Amino acid sequence: MESPAARGSAEREVRQGMMDRAQVRTDAGPSAQPAPPPPAEGKIGRGRRSLRFLKTAPGNVLFVVTLIAFLAFWQYMQTQVRSIPPLYLPPPSAIWDALLENFRNGVFQENILYSLRNYAIGLAIGSTAGITIGLLTGSIRKLDTILSPYIWAFYATPNIAFQPILIVALGFSPLPKIIMIIVGVVFPVIINAMTGVKTVDNSLVQAAKVFGANRLQLYTKVALPFTVPFILTGLRLGATRGLLYMYISEIFGSTQGLGFMVLQATNKFQTPTAFAGIIILVVISVLIIKAFETLERRSPYSRKVAV
Repeated sequence: MESPAARGSAEREVRQGMMDRAQVRTDAGPSAQPAPPPPAEGKIGRGRRSLRFLKTAPGNVLFVVTLIAFLAFWQYMQTQVRSIPPLYLPPPSAIWDALLENFRNGVFQENILYSLRNYAIGLAIGSTAGITIGLLTGSIRKLDTILSPYIWAFYATPNIAFQPILIVALGFSPLPKIIMIIVGVVFPVIINAMTGVKTVDNSLVQAAKVFGANRLQLYTKVALPFTVPFILTGLRLGATRGLLYMYISEIFGSTQGLGFMVLQATNKFQTPTAFAGIIILVVISVLIIKAFETLERRSPYSRKVAV
Protein backbone atom coordinates (compact mmCIF):
# COMPACT_ATOMS: atom_id res chain seq x y z
CA MET A 1 0.00 0.00 0.00
CA GLU A 2 1.31 3.45 -1.05
CA SER A 3 2.38 5.69 1.80
CA PRO A 4 0.90 9.20 2.31
CA ALA A 5 4.29 10.77 1.60
CA ALA A 6 4.49 9.02 -1.78
CA ARG A 7 0.94 10.10 -2.69
CA GLY A 8 1.73 13.73 -1.75
CA SER A 9 4.86 13.68 -3.89
CA ALA A 10 2.92 12.32 -6.88
CA GLU A 11 0.21 14.99 -6.52
CA ARG A 12 2.86 17.71 -6.38
CA GLU A 13 4.44 16.39 -9.60
CA VAL A 14 1.05 16.37 -11.37
CA ARG A 15 0.28 19.94 -10.27
CA GLN A 16 3.74 21.10 -11.34
CA GLY A 17 3.27 19.51 -14.78
CA MET A 18 -0.09 21.23 -15.24
CA MET A 19 1.41 24.58 -14.22
CA ASP A 20 4.29 24.11 -16.68
CA ARG A 21 1.89 23.37 -19.56
CA ALA A 22 -0.24 26.44 -18.68
CA GLN A 23 2.89 28.61 -18.61
CA VAL A 24 3.89 27.37 -22.06
CA ARG A 25 0.47 28.29 -23.46
CA THR A 26 0.62 31.75 -21.81
CA ASP A 27 4.09 32.46 -23.17
CA ALA A 28 3.04 31.43 -26.65
CA GLY A 29 0.17 33.99 -26.55
CA PRO A 30 -1.68 35.02 -29.68
CA SER A 31 1.33 34.29 -31.86
CA ALA A 32 0.72 30.59 -31.35
CA GLN A 33 -2.39 30.91 -33.53
CA PRO A 34 -1.81 31.59 -37.22
CA ALA A 35 -2.84 35.13 -38.23
CA PRO A 36 -5.47 35.43 -40.96
CA PRO A 37 -4.04 36.43 -44.33
CA PRO A 38 -4.44 40.16 -45.15
CA PRO A 39 -7.03 40.97 -47.77
CA ALA A 40 -5.78 41.69 -51.24
CA GLU A 41 -5.17 45.37 -52.02
CA GLY A 42 -7.13 45.17 -55.24
CA LYS A 43 -10.25 43.98 -53.44
CA ILE A 44 -10.01 46.87 -50.98
CA GLY A 45 -9.76 49.38 -53.83
CA ARG A 46 -12.71 47.85 -55.65
CA GLY A 47 -14.74 47.80 -52.45
CA ARG A 48 -14.06 51.47 -51.79
CA ARG A 49 -15.02 52.40 -55.33
CA SER A 50 -18.25 50.42 -54.99
CA LEU A 51 -19.11 52.18 -51.73
CA ARG A 52 -18.37 55.56 -53.30
CA PHE A 53 -20.68 54.74 -56.20
CA LEU A 54 -23.43 53.61 -53.83
CA LYS A 55 -23.13 56.87 -51.92
CA THR A 56 -23.35 59.08 -55.01
CA ALA A 57 -25.76 57.07 -57.15
CA PRO A 58 -28.94 57.64 -55.07
CA GLY A 59 -28.52 61.43 -55.27
CA ASN A 60 -28.05 61.33 -59.05
CA VAL A 61 -30.97 58.95 -59.47
CA LEU A 62 -33.15 61.16 -57.28
CA PHE A 63 -32.26 64.22 -59.37
CA VAL A 64 -33.13 62.44 -62.63
CA VAL A 65 -36.40 61.08 -61.23
CA THR A 66 -37.53 64.46 -59.88
CA LEU A 67 -36.56 66.19 -63.15
CA ILE A 68 -38.56 63.69 -65.21
CA ALA A 69 -41.53 64.01 -62.85
CA PHE A 70 -41.39 67.82 -63.04
CA LEU A 71 -41.24 67.81 -66.86
CA ALA A 72 -44.09 65.29 -67.06
CA PHE A 73 -46.23 67.41 -64.72
CA TRP A 74 -45.39 70.55 -66.72
CA GLN A 75 -46.26 68.80 -70.01
CA TYR A 76 -49.56 67.50 -68.64
CA MET A 77 -50.62 70.84 -67.17
CA GLN A 78 -49.87 72.76 -70.37
CA THR A 79 -51.33 70.25 -72.84
CA GLN A 80 -54.31 68.85 -70.93
CA VAL A 81 -55.29 71.33 -68.22
CA ARG A 82 -53.90 74.49 -69.90
CA SER A 83 -53.89 76.42 -66.64
CA ILE A 84 -51.49 79.00 -68.15
CA PRO A 85 -51.73 80.09 -71.81
CA PRO A 86 -48.96 78.43 -73.89
CA LEU A 87 -47.96 81.87 -75.15
CA TYR A 88 -46.60 82.60 -71.66
CA LEU A 89 -45.52 79.10 -70.64
CA PRO A 90 -45.10 76.63 -73.52
CA PRO A 91 -44.97 72.88 -72.81
CA PRO A 92 -41.57 71.13 -72.73
CA SER A 93 -42.32 69.42 -76.05
CA ALA A 94 -42.67 72.80 -77.80
CA ILE A 95 -39.43 74.04 -76.20
CA TRP A 96 -37.64 70.88 -77.35
CA ASP A 97 -38.92 71.34 -80.92
CA ALA A 98 -37.74 74.98 -80.93
CA LEU A 99 -34.35 73.89 -79.58
CA LEU A 100 -33.87 71.32 -82.35
CA GLU A 101 -35.11 73.67 -85.07
CA ASN A 102 -32.75 76.50 -84.08
CA PHE A 103 -29.82 74.11 -83.86
CA ARG A 104 -30.63 72.75 -87.33
CA ASN A 105 -30.69 76.20 -88.92
CA GLY A 106 -27.52 77.29 -87.07
CA VAL A 107 -29.03 80.19 -85.11
CA PHE A 108 -28.07 78.86 -81.70
CA GLN A 109 -24.53 77.90 -82.69
CA GLU A 110 -23.77 81.38 -84.00
CA ASN A 111 -25.08 83.16 -80.91
CA ILE A 112 -23.52 80.70 -78.45
CA LEU A 113 -20.09 81.09 -80.04
CA TYR A 114 -20.40 84.88 -79.99
CA SER A 115 -21.32 84.91 -76.29
CA LEU A 116 -18.69 82.36 -75.25
CA ARG A 117 -15.93 84.14 -77.17
CA ASN A 118 -16.64 87.44 -75.42
CA TYR A 119 -17.02 85.64 -72.09
CA ALA A 120 -13.70 83.79 -72.43
CA ILE A 121 -11.82 87.01 -73.25
CA GLY A 122 -13.43 88.90 -70.36
CA LEU A 123 -12.88 86.03 -67.93
CA ALA A 124 -9.19 85.70 -68.83
CA ILE A 125 -8.48 89.44 -68.54
CA GLY A 126 -10.57 89.89 -65.39
CA SER A 127 -9.02 86.88 -63.65
CA THR A 128 -5.45 87.92 -64.44
CA ALA A 129 -6.02 91.52 -63.39
CA GLY A 130 -7.93 90.48 -60.27
CA ILE A 131 -5.26 88.06 -59.04
CA THR A 132 -2.46 90.57 -59.66
CA ILE A 133 -4.21 93.54 -58.02
CA GLY A 134 -5.46 91.41 -55.13
CA LEU A 135 -2.03 89.98 -54.30
CA LEU A 136 -0.34 93.39 -54.50
CA THR A 137 -3.05 95.14 -52.49
CA GLY A 138 -3.01 92.48 -49.79
CA SER A 139 0.79 92.55 -49.53
CA ILE A 140 1.53 96.29 -49.61
CA ARG A 141 -0.12 98.19 -46.79
CA LYS A 142 0.03 101.64 -48.43
CA LEU A 143 -1.49 100.28 -51.63
CA ASP A 144 -4.22 98.65 -49.56
CA THR A 145 -4.98 101.96 -47.86
CA ILE A 146 -5.27 103.74 -51.21
CA LEU A 147 -7.17 101.16 -53.28
CA SER A 148 -9.40 99.33 -50.80
CA PRO A 149 -12.10 102.05 -50.56
CA TYR A 150 -12.41 102.18 -54.35
CA ILE A 151 -12.45 98.39 -54.68
CA TRP A 152 -15.24 97.96 -52.14
CA ALA A 153 -17.19 100.91 -53.57
CA PHE A 154 -17.13 99.52 -57.12
CA TYR A 155 -17.91 96.01 -55.86
CA ALA A 156 -21.00 97.26 -54.01
CA THR A 157 -22.18 99.35 -56.98
CA PRO A 158 -24.48 97.71 -59.58
CA ASN A 159 -21.88 98.04 -62.33
CA ILE A 160 -24.38 97.24 -65.06
CA ALA A 161 -25.43 100.89 -64.71
CA PHE A 162 -22.33 101.77 -66.78
CA GLN A 163 -23.62 99.77 -69.76
CA PRO A 164 -25.51 102.69 -71.45
CA ILE A 165 -22.41 104.89 -71.17
CA LEU A 166 -20.27 102.18 -72.77
CA ILE A 167 -22.78 101.76 -75.60
CA VAL A 168 -22.75 105.51 -76.29
CA ALA A 169 -18.94 105.60 -76.23
CA LEU A 170 -18.13 102.32 -78.01
CA GLY A 171 -21.28 101.40 -79.91
CA PHE A 172 -22.66 97.88 -80.34
CA SER A 173 -19.28 96.21 -80.89
CA PRO A 174 -18.15 93.30 -78.68
CA LEU A 175 -15.91 95.66 -76.67
CA PRO A 176 -18.63 97.00 -74.29
CA LYS A 177 -19.71 93.43 -73.51
CA ILE A 178 -16.13 92.35 -72.82
CA ILE A 179 -15.58 95.36 -70.53
CA MET A 180 -18.73 94.54 -68.57
CA ILE A 181 -17.63 90.90 -68.19
CA ILE A 182 -14.21 92.07 -66.95
CA VAL A 183 -15.91 94.35 -64.42
CA GLY A 184 -18.09 91.47 -63.25
CA VAL A 185 -15.15 89.08 -62.84
CA VAL A 186 -12.39 91.29 -61.48
CA PHE A 187 -13.80 92.52 -58.16
CA PRO A 188 -14.66 89.15 -56.54
CA VAL A 189 -11.20 87.90 -57.54
CA ILE A 190 -9.47 91.01 -56.13
CA ILE A 191 -11.31 90.82 -52.81
CA ASN A 192 -10.69 87.10 -52.30
CA ALA A 193 -7.01 87.28 -53.29
CA MET A 194 -6.52 90.30 -51.04
CA THR A 195 -8.23 88.51 -48.15
CA GLY A 196 -6.11 85.41 -48.67
CA VAL A 197 -2.84 87.33 -48.48
CA LYS A 198 -3.95 89.23 -45.38
CA THR A 199 -4.85 86.02 -43.54
CA VAL A 200 -1.54 84.21 -44.12
CA ASP A 201 -0.42 82.65 -40.83
CA ASN A 202 2.33 84.90 -39.47
CA SER A 203 4.04 81.96 -37.75
CA LEU A 204 4.64 80.41 -41.19
CA VAL A 205 6.20 83.64 -42.43
CA GLN A 206 8.47 83.89 -39.39
CA ALA A 207 9.51 80.25 -39.72
CA ALA A 208 10.40 80.78 -43.39
CA LYS A 209 12.46 83.85 -42.47
CA VAL A 210 14.33 81.85 -39.84
CA PHE A 211 15.33 79.37 -42.55
CA GLY A 212 16.62 82.22 -44.71
CA ALA A 213 13.74 82.70 -47.18
CA ASN A 214 13.92 85.90 -49.21
CA ARG A 215 10.92 88.01 -50.28
CA LEU A 216 10.32 86.07 -53.49
CA GLN A 217 10.47 82.75 -51.66
CA LEU A 218 8.03 84.04 -49.05
CA TYR A 219 5.58 84.74 -51.87
CA THR A 220 6.05 81.50 -53.79
CA LYS A 221 6.51 79.08 -50.87
CA VAL A 222 4.28 80.56 -48.15
CA ALA A 223 1.87 83.29 -49.25
CA LEU A 224 0.81 81.90 -52.63
CA PRO A 225 0.00 78.32 -51.50
CA PHE A 226 -1.96 79.74 -48.56
CA THR A 227 -3.86 82.13 -50.87
CA VAL A 228 -4.70 79.65 -53.67
CA PRO A 229 -8.01 78.45 -52.10
CA PHE A 230 -9.15 82.07 -51.73
CA ILE A 231 -8.22 82.80 -55.35
CA LEU A 232 -10.11 79.74 -56.61
CA THR A 233 -13.20 80.78 -54.66
CA GLY A 234 -12.92 84.28 -56.11
CA LEU A 235 -12.62 82.86 -59.62
CA ARG A 236 -15.77 80.78 -59.14
CA LEU A 237 -17.73 83.78 -57.85
CA GLY A 238 -16.31 86.05 -60.54
CA ALA A 239 -17.11 83.54 -63.30
CA THR A 240 -20.79 83.40 -62.34
CA ARG A 241 -20.99 87.18 -61.94
CA GLY A 242 -19.30 87.67 -65.32
CA LEU A 243 -21.83 85.35 -66.95
CA LEU A 244 -24.66 87.43 -65.53
CA TYR A 245 -23.08 90.64 -66.83
CA MET A 246 -22.60 89.04 -70.24
CA TYR A 247 -26.27 88.14 -70.49
CA ILE A 248 -27.53 91.55 -69.34
CA SER A 249 -25.15 93.46 -71.61
CA GLU A 250 -26.34 91.41 -74.60
CA ILE A 251 -29.97 92.19 -73.79
CA PHE A 252 -29.47 95.96 -73.62
CA GLY A 253 -26.72 96.60 -76.14
CA SER A 254 -26.01 93.91 -78.69
CA THR A 255 -26.99 92.57 -82.08
CA GLN A 256 -25.78 89.03 -81.33
CA GLY A 257 -25.48 86.61 -78.44
CA LEU A 258 -27.73 84.55 -76.22
CA GLY A 259 -29.22 87.57 -74.47
CA PHE A 260 -30.04 89.27 -77.78
CA MET A 261 -31.55 86.04 -79.12
CA VAL A 262 -33.83 85.62 -76.09
CA LEU A 263 -34.89 89.28 -76.33
CA GLN A 264 -35.68 89.00 -80.04
CA ALA A 265 -37.67 85.80 -79.55
CA THR A 266 -39.67 87.43 -76.75
CA ASN A 267 -40.42 90.51 -78.86
CA LYS A 268 -41.71 88.24 -81.65
CA PHE A 269 -43.80 86.17 -79.18
CA GLN A 270 -41.69 83.10 -79.96
CA THR A 271 -41.83 81.91 -76.36
CA PRO A 272 -40.53 78.35 -76.98
CA THR A 273 -37.40 79.79 -78.62
CA ALA A 274 -36.91 82.19 -75.70
CA PHE A 275 -37.20 79.34 -73.20
CA ALA A 276 -34.78 77.25 -75.27
CA GLY A 277 -32.22 80.07 -75.13
CA ILE A 278 -32.66 80.37 -71.36
CA ILE A 279 -32.15 76.61 -70.96
CA ILE A 280 -28.91 76.81 -72.95
CA LEU A 281 -27.74 79.62 -70.68
CA VAL A 282 -28.61 77.55 -67.60
CA VAL A 283 -26.66 74.56 -68.92
CA ILE A 284 -23.61 76.73 -69.67
CA SER A 285 -23.81 78.28 -66.19
CA VAL A 286 -24.00 74.89 -64.47
CA LEU A 287 -21.06 73.53 -66.48
CA ILE A 288 -18.90 76.56 -65.63
CA ILE A 289 -19.76 76.37 -61.92
CA LYS A 290 -19.07 72.62 -61.81
CA ALA A 291 -15.75 73.13 -63.60
CA PHE A 292 -14.58 75.66 -61.00
CA GLU A 293 -15.88 73.51 -58.13
CA THR A 294 -13.90 70.56 -59.50
CA LEU A 295 -10.82 72.77 -59.79
CA GLU A 296 -11.24 73.86 -56.16
CA ARG A 297 -11.76 70.30 -54.94
CA ARG A 298 -8.78 68.83 -56.80
CA SER A 299 -6.36 71.62 -56.02
CA PRO A 300 -3.42 70.38 -53.88
CA TYR A 301 -3.91 73.45 -51.68
CA SER A 302 -7.67 72.97 -51.33
CA ARG A 303 -9.30 73.63 -47.97
CA LYS A 304 -12.50 75.15 -46.60
CA VAL A 305 -12.66 78.90 -47.15
CA ALA A 306 -15.31 81.12 -45.60
CA VAL A 307 -16.08 84.06 -47.88
